[in-house]
Amino acid sequence: MQFEVLSHTYQAMEMLYMHSFNSLIVYLVADIIQDEIRDAFMYMMTSAHPLFGASFAVLLVSSIFFQYATFACIEQNGALTTQILSNVRAAFQIFIAYFLSIYLFYDVSPGFLNYLGLLCTGCAAYYLYNQRNSDSMPQKSQWASKA
Repeated sequence: MQFEVLSHTYQAMEMLYMHSFNSLIVYLVADIIQDEIRDAFMYMMTSAHPLFGASFAVLLVSSIFFQYATFACIEQNGALTTQILSNVRAAFQIFIAYFLSIYLFYDVSPGFLNYLGLLCTGCAAYYLYNQRNSDSMPQKSQWASKA
């Protein structure tokens, strides 16, 4: 709610800048208590594969982009719409992650039937979405318009 109020006076890039400073104190306190940043840096310098560094950089850039996109969405649509969209996105992301976690946790490669089930689920969700949209806007028939 606070971001929605701030979005009326600030642009998304300014809100991202302020949010980064507000979040910085939390990470600094966590570093003082846990001393994790030094350990993570030392692991990165001594034991990490270069592919880890590349994936970490991509993750860092994409998280900054998505945070900016969130603030831009709040600026355009409001906090409620952004939260609903975020919940739908998170549900879809968790569904995909659990569906494809067979390969990660059980060393079994997803086969044709796994992808067919995912496609059927997506088609069923799309059909349900279209069905609900057509039901929510009733069409006037010829007889109802005369009444």
